[in-house]
Amino acid sequence: MRTAHLVSAVVAAAALVPLSAGAAFAAPPANDMPGGAISLSLGDTFKEDTTKATTGTLDAKVNRFCGAPRTNASVWFTYASSTDGSVILDTSGSDFSAGLMVFNGPPSGRTMISCGPTTLGVDASAGSTYTIMAFSDTNVKGGKLVLSLDKGPPPPRLQVTVDPTGKAFSDGTAKITGTYSCKNGDFIDIYGQLTQIWRRVKITAYFDDFLPGTCDGTVHRWALVLTSDNGLYAKGVATVDAYGTSCGLIDCTDVSRTGQEVTLYKAGAQQATAPNASGASGSA
Repeated sequence: MRTAHLVSAVVAAAALVPLSAGAAFAAPPANDMPGGAISLSLGDTFKEDTTKATTGTLDAKVNRFCGAPRTNASVWFTYASSTDGSVILDTSGSDFSAGLMVFNGPPSGRTMISCGPTTLGVDASAGSTYTIMAFSDTNVKGGKLVLSLDKGPPPPRLQVTVDPTGKAFSDGTAKITGTYSCKNGDFIDIYGQLTQIWRRVKITAYFDDFLPGTCDGTVHRWALVLTSDNGLYAKGVATVDAYGTSCGLIDCTDVSRTGQEVTLYKAGAQQATAPNASGASGSA
């Protein structure tokens, strides 16, 4: 009888070992829920295995305001900003496709301020605490998450000028030119209108010249040939209202040159140019 009891005790003890080990192995990370969020500081790079992280009802609720394909294996962080300025959250070092959501305060649809894949920029304010959710945006159930938090880039620097002279072609179109330079931006958009008064008629054409990939800090030329829908441009004085916008990862910069007088000189046939926008064509 004693032997039988001993064997039963050994078997029972042996059966408990794998169950305990399995339960420990299957435990989700400490920051699986917002209450366990890990605090981040500028310059931090945090690495974590998220394969056991879960996806809860909160993830689905906030994703209605983001629209990520998936919110698998979500984990949570916080960042308490002590200064005003932009910050960059980056998950590109992870071994799975990771998305990010950022909230100003506790997570909800109302407090969400930004979301997107891989890299996200946030304009942080001193005294605010931001909640960050990192997750797998595919069917992959997490993996090696690498999340870094760094200071963001400076806002774009932008200048736009309008030349004081232009051309009035014999077909009634007009050509205006100028320069631009930008730095720290992904693109520049130059837009506005050319106006000339003829016998109390305001002849107007609108232009929009989108120029990606040229924010390299050097000065570039821009040129546009414009066609008005309500008249023909002729030799004489006209007015240009020109605006420029350049955006980087986080910030945008706007400039304006309004009321710029341009003298249109008579020219022959219009030069061949490629269409740039409705009512306008451009050449460098």
